[in-house]
Amino acid sequence: MAHTTHSRLPAVAALVALPASLAAMLVAAAQVGNPVISWAVSSVALLIALVVLAVGECAWENTLSEARAAGLVAR
Repeated sequence: MAHTTHSRLPAVAALVALPASLAAMLVAAAQVGNPVISWAVSSVALLIALVVLAVGECAWENTLSEARAAGLVAR
């Protein structure tokens, strides 16, 4: 299990870094003054946040089903 967790660390770091960079872009775009750019960056940031949430939920369900199959968690 530790090997699996260790191999997922770069992916988790990327998933955290991407929304953080988009948030920084959102702050920078808000200073531009063009509402279309601000809207577009906000929409992309929201979409990425929803994707990260969905991926996390799927990963949690997968981990939970594996733990149940191993007898570590009761149904």
